[in-house]
Amino acid sequence: MRFSTTSLRQLQEDSLCPKMLPQERLKKRYLRNYLSAGRIVTNLSSRFSR
Repeated sequence: MRFSTTSLRQLQEDSLCPKMLPQERLKKRYLRNYLSAGRIVTNLSSRFSR
């Protein structure tokens, strides 16, 4: 079974903080995904505006 680097990193993070509630962990993951998506969008828009 092959894991992507993101899932591997996520597994490591989850094992680092096992006391964290699952919904809190999900919220953090969602926030991180949202922020990374926003960064991608801003990069694309800045590239196209030039």
